[in-house]
Amino acid sequence: NVQTTGTGDIIMNASAAGGVSITDGAVETTGGGRITINTPPEFEFTEPIEDTTLGADPNDPNDPNGVPTTPTVTIRWTAFDPDGDGTLQIGIDPDLDHGSDNEVIIAERDIPGTSSGVESIDWDGTDRDGARVAADTYNLYAIVSDSINDPQTIDGLARITVPEEPNEPEPVELAITDPNEDSFLTPGDSLTIRFTLDEEDDVLASVEMDPDDDHSNGNEIPILSDTLIETDTKEYSFDWKGKDVDNQDVAQGIYRLVLLINRGTASTPTVESDSLVYWRDDEDNALIGLLKPDGDVSVSSGTDVFVKWRDHDPDENAEIRLTLDDDDIPDQNEAPGGEDAPEVPIAEGIQAAGDGVQDTYNIRYYQLKDLKPGRYYLFAYIQREGQSDPDMISVAGGAVQIQDPNTP
Repeated sequence: NVQTTGTGDIIMNASAAGGVSITDGAVETTGGGRITINTPPEFEFTEPIEDTTLGADPNDPNDPNGVPTTPTVTIRWTAFDPDGDGTLQIGIDPDLDHGSDNEVIIAERDIPGTSSGVESIDWDGTDRDGARVAADTYNLYAIVSDSINDPQTIDGLARITVPEEPNEPEPVELAITDPNEDSFLTPGDSLTIRFTLDEEDDVLASVEMDPDDDHSNGNEIPILSDTLIETDTKEYSFDWKGKDVDNQDVAQGIYRLVLLINRGTASTPTVESDSLVYWRDDEDNALIGLLKPDGDVSVSSGTDVFVKWRDHDPDENAEIRLTLDDDDIPDQNEAPGGEDAPEVPIAEGIQAAGDGVQDTYNIRYYQLKDLKPGRYYLFAYIQREGQSDPDMISVAGGAVQIQDPNTP
């Protein structure tokens, strides 16, 4: 409580000086020394004067309990230190013991030394380092100190409640959200298709059904075309009942849904569904869809053609056969010597019950070497046991190009 300076000055705090009688000989000074009384800083809270809840929405003036809510809380005080070396800390504390290490310091200031100044902060719920304060109800307090006097703790006039932060809304992504699992449909059924988006301007939305996983090879079937979606629309849905945009029946098959967004630019964002739509003429029909080749494949000596498909057979007894033809009309039973070459069998007796690698086939070059140069379409037939006709025929999105061995 007493300091001495290099010049022989003695500085003591106000409480110590109050009990000292300075008489000749009581304090010996040399070299022009003097005694200075260091007055403690003055501090007083003036706001808030009632309990307040820190809010996040300036348009919502009250919380559910009717307590005033503001996006920030104004904390105002007056402070003065005639000696000019005072400092203060503004803190909040969930209890009234401000020395139990659970206090949070929200601001630090120097105390003015010229006159009693009014200062304030608009507190936004963060500590002095900018970190969000945990949700709780806090007692406001201040600690003022200087270089000589003991620190003083001053309690505020009201409590401040920091509510739980509202959950941030999940960002809305461009996505097909329904159906979210595989759908098995027959004529007369309806399928709700729903997608989400978050666009700054009006856009045009289209939905297509694609029998393979290449969404730009021309075999996609539009079922929603250039539908206007207004700004700020977050979700759109419609019911599909087996028709395309021209009100024609969609052929049975295994389809993936594809969403396309036209923003009026050269780029067209595209997303696909995670699930598949199994659309069949009869609930017992076996289905097949060729996935590869999905683009034209050029074949020359030593080249294989990779074939991949999806299938679904409710009876688990169907078989698959693969053929090539020089036109895109399957199962014509063309006679040799005609204008068109007959359909060429590639593989048969493939069990539809298998999955994974069993849904693939490599056409070897020796199976193609006798074909004339030209463009050939690949067909996959699936047929259940005991049926006279195929349940379904799928044509690949890409053709097989047989090169002329005499052409470099």
